[in-house]
Amino acid sequence: MLLLGAGALLASCGGSGSSVIAGAAGNSYVRFVGGSPDAGAVDVYVDGSALVTATGYGAITPYHRVNSGSHSVTIYTAGSDTGSGLATTTFTTGAGTDTSIVLVGDRHPSYQASSSLAVQVFGDAEYNTVAGAAGVNFYHAAPIFPAATGYDMTSVQFGYSLNSAPSSNPIDGTVGFGGTTGVQTLPGQATNNPITLYAVNTSTVSIEPDQVSANCSNNEVPCTTQNMTLYLVDGPAASTAATTPLPVGISASAKAVFFGVLEGNGLLVQ
Repeated sequence: MLLLGAGALLASCGGSGSSVIAGAAGNSYVRFVGGSPDAGAVDVYVDGSALVTATGYGAITPYHRVNSGSHSVTIYTAGSDTGSGLATTTFTTGAGTDTSIVLVGDRHPSYQASSSLAVQVFGDAEYNTVAGAAGVNFYHAAPIFPAATGYDMTSVQFGYSLNSAPSSNPIDGTVGFGGTTGVQTLPGQATNNPITLYAVNTSTVSIEPDQVSANCSNNEVPCTTQNMTLYLVDGPAASTAATTPLPVGISASAKAVFFGVLEGNGLLVQ
């Protein structure tokens, strides 16, 4: 059993925003996820303007409104917002859509020779979970994960177990780096019961997190909201120079971890 990192907590998303359906003509929404364990504090610029500053590993920002269409994103070391930056990419948004911009990889990877730092962009699916049920969506944003684990984890299947039992119940099919399961509804036996979430392959079960949220008693879902989005990212042990201090609950020996957010139905905007 490969422990990814005990205790990564899901923070409530939204800040001062609310859960609404995004319908304003020409608007789309983006949020940033800090998935690199050794990039340190960064500033995130979209189309030349700061989206968020001085953020880092484990951060999941609220959604920010942008115009729909083509965009460029550049990640800079915090306070050094000139030049080519640490990583950059372009992406396109549609009106009324949500997008996650994830800083992935490592500046000083422990399992390969050169930097893998990059920006991975995900289109976020809308939740429409019925009352009393729970939905989950997994994103594979861990490029060093297969080499770091020593297992064939290039494609990952996600799943769950009940009451911390060491068994795996797969959710959807396998996904590779840059892939997502799409919104999945947890079966009835996995709701209102203690649950542990997994990244699974045929020979290894990887556990994370051991608590869905500080507000969720005994890891039971639905919780304060009925859905959760989880990003599988490289852990501190995938780097030779991991950022310190680490987010609460993340072990320095973790080769990969989940960071996540609890979400309501519809698209979340700020």
